[in-house]
Amino acid sequence: MPRSKKGKPNKPKPNKRKRQNLSSGSSSSDQYSSPAFSNKEKCRHKKEPKVLLSNTISEALSCLNDNNNSQLNIDNQLIMNQSINPGCQYTSTPQHSNTPIPYQPFQQFQQYPQSPTFLPPPPLPPVSPGFESLLHEINKRLIGVETKLTKLDSIEERISIFDTKFKTVDVEVASCKERIGALEQSAQFLSNVYDEHKVLKSRLDKLTNNIETTKSVNNNVKDRLASVEIQSLRQNLLFFAIDEKSMNTDMETDGNKVDEATGGVTGITENRHLEHQTNKDNENCIDTILDFCENTLKIEHAKTAIKIESAFRLGKFKKEAVRPRPIVVKFKRFSDREMVRKMSKRLKGSGFGISQQYPPEILEKRKKLLPVMFQKRQEKLSAYLVDDKLYVDGKLWEK
Repeated sequence: MPRSKKGKPNKPKPNKRKRQNLSSGSSSSDQYSSPAFSNKEKCRHKKEPKVLLSNTISEALSCLNDNNNSQLNIDNQLIMNQSINPGCQYTSTPQHSNTPIPYQPFQQFQQYPQSPTFLPPPPLPPVSPGFESLLHEINKRLIGVETKLTKLDSIEERISIFDTKFKTVDVEVASCKERIGALEQSAQFLSNVYDEHKVLKSRLDKLTNNIETTKSVNNNVKDRLASVEIQSLRQNLLFFAIDEKSMNTDMETDGNKVDEATGGVTGITENRHLEHQTNKDNENCIDTILDFCENTLKIEHAKTAIKIESAFRLGKFKKEAVRPRPIVVKFKRFSDREMVRKMSKRLKGSGFGISQQYPPEILEKRKKLLPVMFQKRQEKLSAYLVDDKLYVDGKLWEK
């Protein structure tokens, strides 16, 4: 340390630059008494009445703007002071007071490199309870608005999904309409077809009724025809197992002897039956039957007593045939036919046979009824056939 001429250490002179800094510090301390700070204090200590939410929000925003402006002014002043004295920094937080700053020795300052340093912002002033509750209410309502907005987003997504689905539904509805149109056309076509079908069905019903009527009439005609045939064959008998004989071809059929009393022929056929006695057979069937009745059946005076209208063999002549063809005989009188039929009992065991002649339809029915008749006879019941009907114990048998 330099000494003076009198040997006393020289006192360091107060640095004017330091004093200026201190004075600037004091001026910085005076900035808290600025109008912005006073507005801030007024806003903090202000009693807020109960008003609408819109008015309350507007007042809160104005207070926040005042606080922000005052804080920005304070920060700007601090930055300006630091830019003026970049190498110095207080070792402790400056005290805001109106007392004069005492003299401090030079050792209290520390030299730092000339790099810009920033002081931490001063703590915010306390907020009134009413203002905090207001901010809390605003925050709460903003959160509710955000949740509703998120719900709106989800609703919007759902609506977009519904839009796409509705578009798909519109396309499907259009295709369904086309199909319905085609179905209507088909239904119209089917209705027309149904109408035609009804007409055809009515006609078919009429035809069916007519056919049924025709069938019934036809059956009646067949029954009548069968009865007529039975009546026409009522005087006919069939003779079986009689050997075929050949006769001279010089036979004359013009000189037939006619029985004037009965109007029939005796032993000679009429001209209308000559087709049944062809020259190929060379056989007189009437003489053959009369001889058979007189010699085999033992009927006296058969050649003169029995009147035969016609006689001929059934079928074509075959040399290789084992059995002789049956002979159809039509009697002039029914009494002669019944006498010969009753005498057929004498042919038992002889190999010959006599039966009544029936139409083909009646023969088919008799063939079906014969096994039943034999079965009933094995059961020791009386069974017999009359034309195409079977009688068992005197009663008509039915299926």
